[in-house]
Amino acid sequence: QVAKTGKVLAIHAENAPITDKLGALAYQNGETTLAAYVATRPVFTEVEAIQKAILFAKETGCRIHICHVACQEGVEEVLKAQAEGVDVTCETCTHYLYFTTDELDAIGPVVKCSPPIRDADQQAALWNHVQTGGIAFVTSDHSPCT
Repeated sequence: QVAKTGKVLAIHAENAPITDKLGALAYQNGETTLAAYVATRPVFTEVEAIQKAILFAKETGCRIHICHVACQEGVEEVLKAQAEGVDVTCETCTHYLYFTTDELDAIGPVVKCSPPIRDADQQAALWNHVQTGGIAFVTSDHSPCT
């Protein structure tokens, strides 16, 4: 239906059934640190959702935008799809470019986000994609409800 309008469909790309299950298991095991939270949202849960969105975009002709990309693998999926002619863009957020997993527990819950903050290697790759144009723009992901 969105494809018929010519509008862009913005997608928050994470596989919620997997992250919900991993989160429940961590909670049951008493794992409540931010590091444990990051572990419940591995990179593949973001990448798989991006791949699925791209597949649907290919099949429907819908223009899509992937919000809040936190890993280089996600950006690479977008770039590959663009090379194949899919009308897809992506963004990252300021917090992914500023914080790394090494400092999360020291900072506290204010840096808890979804997808989560990743490690320094992921951060460096995101910066590279910002500088080379692979990431269309940087957003704040401001959420006034928090």
